[in-house]
Amino acid sequence: MGESKILIFDDAAIIIKEAIVRSRYQAAKLVNKELLGLYYAVGKYVSDNSRVGSWGKGAIRQLSENLQKKIAGFARLFGSVYKTYAVVLRRLASCFSKSSIDDERFEN
Repeated sequence: MGESKILIFDDAAIIIKEAIVRSRYQAAKLVNKELLGLYYAVGKYVSDNSRVGSWGKGAIRQLSENLQKKIAGFARLFGSVYKTYAVVLRRLASCFSKSSIDDERFEN
């Protein structure tokens, strides 16, 4: 194969690599945006239900235990830190107004 064809393939490999890297970065941004929206919605849902008195003491622990049974891997990720996780979600929800993140996951 000639030297010029090798250079063309080298250039093509660089272009393709850059496209892959850009797409991976864009995909990660979209996933992070979706997860932040989910965390906000979960935090708001937990906060709204635990602060208005409809859930009693120990609700976060019970919710965590139920989720550990229903979601594979939940215990490994959040089981031992459910209180911290709940606090973080509540704080996240309190940082944003309803209009700043439009989420209908928990609306009836």
